[in-house]
Amino acid sequence: FLVFRCSALLPPAKGKIETNVCGNIYGSVCRFTCLKGYRLKGSVERKCEKKAGTNVVYWTGNATSCEG
Repeated sequence: FLVFRCSALLPPAKGKIETNVCGNIYGSVCRFTCLKGYRLKGSVERKCEKKAGTNVVYWTGNATSCEG
């Protein structure tokens, strides 16, 4: 039994991961929020998905950043 892991996601500068902890095992979902006064750019939510028929895992969506 293989466990697929995406690269670890870090919270954006001036932001945080909503649940404080974000797993990187296949199927994990991470949500981001920005600190007060900053606007989120990119994806609010990203999921660790696997390309069908391969062992390649990746995060859906785009890199998240917070702009002030």
